[in-house]
Amino acid sequence: MESFPGCAVLVVACDMPMVNSNTLQFLLEQRKSTVFCTAYSQPENPAAPEPLLAIWEPLSVEILQSAQVNGMYSLRDTLKNTKNYKLIPAKFAAELINVNTKEDLMRVKEMLSKK
Repeated sequence: MESFPGCAVLVVACDMPMVNSNTLQFLLEQRKSTVFCTAYSQPENPAAPEPLLAIWEPLSVEILQSAQVNGMYSLRDTLKNTKNYKLIPAKFAAELINVNTKEDLMRVKEMLSKK
């Protein structure tokens, strides 16, 4: 964000293999540039933002820097504390699956084999 001041940043976590062009297109369509971030809600907790599948607006830079200076490295907590974000539901919860364990990977492989 420091390299491209004034530009929004689309963030997609590398551990979300089910994200596809429809997921990203819907996120772009729902973007609200007057908030810090437009984010999908987490399937397991619909009131919580998924900050690593989101569009972060330029006006969020100061709050992110402040959080880091104060030792808060959780993007989700930083975002929730601001209450200045747009939360959007996932059309298909499977698109937001995170692969963090062997079990998660097996579940995704099984889902992909059924397609």
